[in-house]
Amino acid sequence: MRDPVQIRPATTSDAEKLLAYVTELRAERLPTIFRYPNSPTLDEELAFLRRFQVESAEYFVAEAHGAIVANLSISAHRHPQTRHNASLGMTVLAPYRGRGIGSSLLETAVSWCEDRRIRRLELEVLSNNPAAMRLYERHQFVHEGRRVGAIEVDGNYVDAILMARQIIPSGPGDG
Repeated sequence: MRDPVQIRPATTSDAEKLLAYVTELRAERLPTIFRYPNSPTLDEELAFLRRFQVESAEYFVAEAHGAIVANLSISAHRHPQTRHNASLGMTVLAPYRGRGIGSSLLETAVSWCEDRRIRRLELEVLSNNPAAMRLYERHQFVHEGRRVGAIEVDGNYVDAILMARQIIPSGPGDG
């Protein structure tokens, strides 16, 4: 039986759980995500979470049995000419990959965009992460570009793949 997973917006009360999540994720030493020399402090994690306490951004977590097992950050662009766009980033812990959590997080992100009349959702994924690219493709993201050799991972250079999904307006007056 799979663990029940709840997807919800994170709050500052999640800071300690998020530190545990980050520690577990970093221990995987994935070549598909950015690495940092030090783990964040509790104060740094709180400051990070506060950046998402605005209308133009949200930080979602997936929680199972009281522990955070995945996350998705989303931020709308601020410039008047690009504020119809939002960017996202997502990670899922190894034991929870392939269970539909990434799909649920992406569906949550699309709903968030629809509620804010955001028409375009974009992301960047490393070329050494074909499983993530397949997930995004299943959710109507298309390849739009490639930053060749943009990211150094373990002494090798990998491409950053730019992907985006158009969000179909769903309400009256959209268009």
